[in-house]
Amino acid sequence: MEFSRAPHQKNFLVASSYDKTVRLWEVKPRGQTVSKMMLHVPDPVIDVSWSVNGRTIFMVSSDNKLRGWDLETLIRLQAHKSDDVPLKTCHVITGPYYESCILTSSWDNMLKIWDTKCKRPVDTILVQNDISYVDVDYDMAVVCTEQGDIFVYTLGRQIEMVRQVIPPLPSHECCVSIFRDKKTHTTAGFGLGNQEGRVFKIYNHKPGQLENTVWLSGDNEDNNVTATPRRTFNTAVNDIKFHPVHGTLAVARSNGTFSYVDMKRQTVLKVSNKLGQPIHKCCFNGDGKIFAYSTCCSGRSKVKKSKPSIFINDRCFDDMNPQGRKE
Repeated sequence: MEFSRAPHQKNFLVASSYDKTVRLWEVKPRGQTVSKMMLHVPDPVIDVSWSVNGRTIFMVSSDNKLRGWDLETLIRLQAHKSDDVPLKTCHVITGPYYESCILTSSWDNMLKIWDTKCKRPVDTILVQNDISYVDVDYDMAVVCTEQGDIFVYTLGRQIEMVRQVIPPLPSHECCVSIFRDKKTHTTAGFGLGNQEGRVFKIYNHKPGQLENTVWLSGDNEDNNVTATPRRTFNTAVNDIKFHPVHGTLAVARSNGTFSYVDMKRQTVLKVSNKLGQPIHKCCFNGDGKIFAYSTCCSGRSKVKKSKPSIFINDRCFDDMNPQGRKE
């Protein structure tokens, strides 16, 4: 699930589903939604990502293929097949060297960069362990593995691993999200959510600082890591997203709640009412005025009566402002 990143465009939200469809909505300023399109795919769709200009939606499905969908012409672009290995994630790259290319991860622990004009990937890299979660922003990629190791890559003239991070706590990571510096707007680090219900904010390594990260209860950029307040949630973190303006954090949990957190001040700004299903994904639109979150049963659950839903919150801009929030 993702909002279009194109500037000066309406708020379009796309979501993929295991029912072999990709759906597109326009989200109005006050939270009303208008269904626009639906695309049927031969196999369940695992992940989606917008092109920079907001014209094309890219998706990966369980048939090992990366597809593109041109929204203006309604033409399906040439499908790229990743050998005989299913793909896990896809992210459009916005950095200067791989502009408009797509980075995918797969079950054979490979990262691949695809150009829509080429049949084969233009670059590949083998990750040491089993890939679980990936995030990409501009020239930075973060890869979490099933074994707990975290690898940070730069997307320069080629993919290069620049850092290996040991998790602050010995717990399985459930999600990762890159954040930017509020002043320079450059990639500054990433957040991690784990099964124990904690979130860690890890800053990019700076010259003269310790290589290993440290778990802290307060904000300390000198040691690179911030942790959420000392509070017991007893529920896994399924997804996290940083607000594009305020830099505060939205946390989606498996107990059916989301919360807004100011990690710098160690303050929980808001906790939602509990829903009947886990919140699986969340995202912001470009200006941070709309927050979308989706519910569904766990992929391992045998419950078949669940009804996946997407909710819209149009008050998130004020709620996530750490200074002068409106009640």
